[in-house]
Amino acid sequence: MNATVRICFTILALLPRLWSSASDDPRISLDTATHAKCLSVLRGGLHGDEFWPSMHAAEGLTLGGQGLEVVEYLTPQLTTETDDQHLCGIAREIVRAGDRSAVQIMLNILAGENNYGHVHAAESLFKVFDIGDGQSMQRAYAQSDNLKLKLMAAGALVHGGVGQPLQTVRDLLKDGDPSNYTIAAWVLGQIGDRSDIPRLQAQLSRCPDPATRANFEHALAILGDPDGQQALQQNLTSQDNAIRTYAATFAGDARVITARARLTIMLDDSHPDARIRAAQSLLMLASPKVLRFEARSGAVFKELNAKSCWFHPRVAALPALGKDGRPAVVMTIQKHLGVSDHYSGLYYLRTNDLGETWTGPTEIPELASQLGENNETIAVCDVTPGWLTHSGKLLAIGVKLRYSPEGEQLVDKARSHECAYATYDPTLDKWSAWKLLEMPDTDGKFFLVAPGCVQWLEQSDGTLLIPVYIQGPHGSDYTATVLHCSYDGLKLKYITHGDELTTPGGRGFYEPSLTRFQETYYLTLRHDTAAFVTTSDDGLHFAPVKKWTFDDEQDLGSYNTQTHWLTHGEGLFLSYTRRGADNDHIMRNRAPIFIAQVDPQTLQVLRRTEQILLPERGVMLGNFGTASISPHESWVTDAEFLVSDKPHPKGADGTVWLGRVKWSRPNQSVE
Repeated sequence: MNATVRICFTILALLPRLWSSASDDPRISLDTATHAKCLSVLRGGLHGDEFWPSMHAAEGLTLGGQGLEVVEYLTPQLTTETDDQHLCGIAREIVRAGDRSAVQIMLNILAGENNYGHVHAAESLFKVFDIGDGQSMQRAYAQSDNLKLKLMAAGALVHGGVGQPLQTVRDLLKDGDPSNYTIAAWVLGQIGDRSDIPRLQAQLSRCPDPATRANFEHALAILGDPDGQQALQQNLTSQDNAIRTYAATFAGDARVITARARLTIMLDDSHPDARIRAAQSLLMLASPKVLRFEARSGAVFKELNAKSCWFHPRVAALPALGKDGRPAVVMTIQKHLGVSDHYSGLYYLRTNDLGETWTGPTEIPELASQLGENNETIAVCDVTPGWLTHSGKLLAIGVKLRYSPEGEQLVDKARSHECAYATYDPTLDKWSAWKLLEMPDTDGKFFLVAPGCVQWLEQSDGTLLIPVYIQGPHGSDYTATVLHCSYDGLKLKYITHGDELTTPGGRGFYEPSLTRFQETYYLTLRHDTAAFVTTSDDGLHFAPVKKWTFDDEQDLGSYNTQTHWLTHGEGLFLSYTRRGADNDHIMRNRAPIFIAQVDPQTLQVLRRTEQILLPERGVMLGNFGTASISPHESWVTDAEFLVSDKPHPKGADGTVWLGRVKWSRPNQSVE
């Protein structure tokens, strides 16, 4: 018996947090009093008289989920501050708190003739993962008169995807000036890996004083060296205010959860900045570990057409079938034909070099639209491709639908919407024709079945979990559920389905997407008024649904459109659109597209991790897709909704976008 779960919005706010939590992310639990004291310390610091401790407090508040408070307090200071170094600090913390419009202030200072603020600008841009077009940062890196500036620029460039400067940082560990190799150690702790532990250890013996040595110890701690972490904890009791403060700063970055007791004592430290940094690290240790990533976008191709535009670009990786043993990638795509939700047959593109070059779009004759009875057109839309490990083929799943001669969707009889699927054999470069999943009760709850724009999963046993939204014959609100199906390489068969998730009004729940992260399944749901999320132990039976929010309890602002997952072995991420991004001129605020990390325990988006992945250029973006491509990157794809032979004044030109999410650590869940 499949349970039907009806959720009323007014009840949602009262539900306890019953959803599952990820178990592989060690963190501390703060009692209410300690949490409140941390925020009190940070708020006191933010409003204090000392400038840099105030900026440190702003950082701590943002890392503790209070970014909006930081933006509101600091933004007015952008117009009154005249010191470039201070201006970099203010802009940095505003950006860190989620308002990336202040990035340009730091870029302008870095590019300016007055070198007074150059180091602070490079350092601040390094900390917020932004290099603009990279030109000013490259100039800062290329010079050698100021090695501190060179090191900060090197770190920023590595965060921006330029790998060569990492070796420069490693080389400068051997510089003769302690002030330079101390900075090199600090930077390497942020951008290096475990292979750098011996390099840092080798320099400990020549550190001229305890403060310099502490910087090396803390870098080692961040990189996971046990001796470094032990030294960090010892430094928390140092009589030197600077060393004690540095240790408190990096206890959170190094995830030294055993430092909790000492950090709690330090909330009453006599040194104000030590109190601030202790509060920051306690809040960080109570939150999930943040996985750094770089977000970059580029065009696959672009086309302007007065009668149609490209829509639904989604990709899937074909393991080891590309150049030099790398994955090949197939993108499925189709044309939007001018009438709302009227689409062509399927096309595809392929790249063998991770998106450097593409072939296509090529129309797939086997998957073209067909003429039905009464001059109807039968087509399949909202397609999501995925690689099947067990069969060695790509499976494309979408919605079969019926169009009138005018392009309107017809839903007047059973199975007007059905689950359609086709396979692509990469060794033969051949597609099968569409097949339809046979469903029970097609005159009842499965009158319409739509796996449209969903993320589906292949299980370890070769069966599939396919989220769908369904509707009965009387046109009620949509219900979301997950189909459990078998697939033998030729035929998809229904086994059962899970809980039926619905809510009255707003068309119910639809366009669900499913992922699995650390033994828990996560389902994100579209609704006309908001986006929702829930979890499951088996992918079929779900906890109470809750509305998506940021970690400061504010509404995410995503509504009446899709949200999709990017899953890394060490972090869970959401891609979405939302209000509040100076985008009210875009229908449904459907541009830009953001990516941010999710707290898998609270099911909240970590505001401080949010980045724009695909830009807003005057038009909305269509229905997008996400996919893991390699251990090093995941992709988000979308297309500009522009039916015109002329570009939009704000820049839209019919681009089909590829957003690359480059991970700071390899994704071990991807081959």
